[in-house]
Amino acid sequence: MDFADFDLATAAEAGTWHHFEMNGSPLYRQDDNSIGATETDKPCRVLLKGIGSDATMAILKEITRVEQAHQFRLQRSKDNEIEGLIIKLEEKSEGAMRRLILASVSDWENIVISGKDAECNAENKLKVCGPKTSFFAQTYQRVLERHDFLKDAAKN
Repeated sequence: MDFADFDLATAAEAGTWHHFEMNGSPLYRQDDNSIGATETDKPCRVLLKGIGSDATMAILKEITRVEQAHQFRLQRSKDNEIEGLIIKLEEKSEGAMRRLILASVSDWENIVISGKDAECNAENKLKVCGPKTSFFAQTYQRVLERHDFLKDAAKN
């Protein structure tokens, strides 16, 4: 192994699995298609592209630009304009975060919606890990964790 093996872009495109947790306990699909913390051979997990992925990086740069533009606008705004600017930032940020989830989640296993296997499509991705869901924060944080996408590099 050498430093050429630490290729974040390739590793980020390939993705890494994230096992969903609730209150610190990993979640598993149960025999009755419910989801619970009782360990089975069916982990509830998503395959995530990382921060080094081109699509993911483009959206993260967009989020940064939106936040920076917001700060500049706030500095030039009048008091009665501030709330409107904040509302615009929230709308733009939520849209970008939805696109980030759609770009980052490339596959999943043992995800159940309404008692059935859920297809890994745009609508379901947002239902499971989009903004305002129970799994958004852990999905978003995992995408940003660069080191998790290089696990295999140190094993060669």
